[in-house]
Amino acid sequence: FFLAVLPFIVLGSFMRSLVDFNKLPYSFWTVSPGIYLVIAGIFLIVLALSIFLQKQTNIWYWQTSLISGSIILTGLIIYVAPLIRLHNLLFGGAVILLAITASVILYFIFKTLSLTWAQGLSFIIFPAHMLDASSTFIAVDFLNAIEKHPLPLLFFQRICLMPVQHS
Repeated sequence: FFLAVLPFIVLGSFMRSLVDFNKLPYSFWTVSPGIYLVIAGIFLIVLALSIFLQKQTNIWYWQTSLISGSIILTGLIIYVAPLIRLHNLLFGGAVILLAITASVILYFIFKTLSLTWAQGLSFIIFPAHMLDASSTFIAVDFLNAIEKHPLPLLFFQRICLMPVQHS
C-alpha cells in the first residue's frame, strides 16, 4: 500500500511548493486543507481503478497505482520544468533529505520505545508529514516563502508571533 500511495504524497507536497512560489494559482484547492482533498480524491479514483484492474488481470493494484501516480507526477514535473533552476533542485534535495532523516529518526525512536500504534503500516503517515514539514521549513526559512498552513498562519497574523530572522 505504501508504494501505491507514495507518488501521491510527493505530488501533494510538490504542488504545495509550486503554489508557494506562484507557479500554480493560490486557491482553497491548492493549499491545506483543500490540496489534501484533491490528492486524496485523485488517489482514491486511481486506487479503485487499480483494484478493478487487478480483478481483471494479474497486475497487482499497488503496481498500477504506483505507475499511475508516477505518470501524473512526471506530467506535473514536465509542465514546470522550464521554471526550475539549479538552486531550486538543491533546495528540493534538501527537503527530501531532511524528510528522510526525520522519518528515520522517528522510526527508530518509535521502535525503541515499542510504540505499537506507530509500527508497520501505521507509520506511513509520518514520512508524509515530514515531507510536508520539511518543505514548509525550507521554503519559509530559506526561500522567503510565507506560511500557508492555517494554524501557524493564524498565530503569525493574530497573535503576532514573529519567525526568527536569519542574519
